[in-house]
Amino acid sequence: MRTKVAQPMSNECTEPSKNIKDKLFGQAAFDVEHAIGMYATSYCTIPAEGIYEKDQLESLKPVVEKCHIYLIGYTPRIDLVQVEQKERLLVLHFQILGKHHSISYELPDDLTLSREGEDYFLRDSKGERFWPDAVEMQSRLSAKSKAIGFEVKYIGQAYGDGGSRNALGAVENQIQQIRAMVQ
Repeated sequence: MRTKVAQPMSNECTEPSKNIKDKLFGQAAFDVEHAIGMYATSYCTIPAEGIYEKDQLESLKPVVEKCHIYLIGYTPRIDLVQVEQKERLLVLHFQILGKHHSISYELPDDLTLSREGEDYFLRDSKGERFWPDAVEMQSRLSAKSKAIGFEVKYIGQAYGDGGSRNALGAVENQIQQIRAMVQ
């Protein structure tokens, strides 16, 4: 039977050599907090101008009040450029970063495409209006086009005393600071 011999402990702490640090962290300015991993149980996505629409934010209030981590970033502009019905298919044409992309939906027999001014909608035989869910539509468009990404520019945390501060207030402050730097 082998017996392990304890090595004497040293009170001396040594700093890793510069070469090891460079290999591990490259030329990073700071050696800590270089990555973030999150799992959100609830979240919301709000365009920059949307944070000032208090009446529209009301429906998001239960989620927003619990949010303490926030991301500010860029996503490409998505323009709906044409809507058409081809037999029982609703075809939506988009422009993203100068390129054309389309998605389609199979329509139930009682739905037809209608238009009033600039607004498109689907109408059933009772006159009720419908339209595809915006989140599902963007998800489908993103999967098909591979052109919709989110480029993170800033990650922040707003917590306050005992969770008294939420991310929305911090985002407003951060956007004002960004605007001040740009002007």
